Amino acid sequence: MKGKALGRNSSPLSTFFRNSSDTAKRAAYGAAAERAIESQRKVLEEAKSIREAKAIA
Repeated sequence: MKGKALGRNSSPLSTFFRNSSDTAKRAAYGAAAERAIESQRKVLEEAKSIREAKAIA
């Protein structure tokens, strides 16, 4: 088997997904998706502000 044995020096994320219930995994995924969407919204708002500022200048 290539790589590390499961459980040995695993990242906290891989340990979480290996040991957590489906409900906990879905909740974590939902929270991560929500943060990603909010981050993207902020990026788009900033891009719009920059574009508007350039149009005025």
